[in-house]
Amino acid sequence: FSNFIMLKRITTTLSPKGRNDQDPPDNSKGSKIDRVKALKDYKISIEYKHLKQHAPGGVYLIPSFDVPMRLFFGVIFLRRGLYTNGIFKFRVILPEDYNDVDTFPRVFFDAPIFPYNPMVDEKTGELNIKISYPNWDPQKHYLITLLTHLKKIFYVKSFDKDNNFEQCGNKEALHLFNSNKKEYIARVMKCVKESQARIYANQSSRSTVVFKEDALQYQILREMMEIKIKQQTLSGSSSLQHLSRSGIFDMVSDSMQGWNSTEGLDS
Repeated sequence: FSNFIMLKRITTTLSPKGRNDQDPPDNSKGSKIDRVKALKDYKISIEYKHLKQHAPGGVYLIPSFDVPMRLFFGVIFLRRGLYTNGIFKFRVILPEDYNDVDTFPRVFFDAPIFPYNPMVDEKTGELNIKISYPNWDPQKHYLITLLTHLKKIFYVKSFDKDNNFEQCGNKEALHLFNSNKKEYIARVMKCVKESQARIYANQSSRSTVVFKEDALQYQILREMMEIKIKQQTLSGSSSLQHLSRSGIFDMVSDSMQGWNSTEGLDS
């Protein structure tokens, strides 16, 4: 009987309820935060997947390698209007609480060439989103909403005071737009030319949108193709369909030979 009592005491001491050390910490709060973050990231991935088929023309957005669901790098190619042939790079930053009500995404154009536009802050390059969307509703507004807004600012035909444009980021641009259209257009043309001149200047090594100059052989090949197209135009044919496969291979071979000869001269 005494052995039974002793065994019972030992068992009680070793049981979870009877031990003296502290209970393990409750990680339910941390797990809940992780689940919420995972859900938000999943929603962003769905939004981004939707962009692949429905992104505005000329606008491209690529996630960063470092923070793929919170930082994106993009570029917009403008094909018509005042900003024709403008090429502007930008960043999209999504706060940790993105997909909550009134948690706005943020867009910054890359320095030093900011689009000369009333909607773009002249000092920081930040795009004003709240002028068009005073409230951000995750049930209605998505990444495609943001990129559509970004593209539309380059085609706005009037900046009315009734639309709160006095709260814009570049008041000088707003003033010139409404009072001196000729000077406004001149400033726009200047920033377009500067954007073209700096297309190969990559501001951040982290960027996933990087442009590099063509290697010499591609430049030679392009020049040969342009000459061939001009010859076809003069002969009454403006289509590359009349260029034979062997003719294309010959031009590629000639461009490689031209590049090799140039390499030999450099060495």
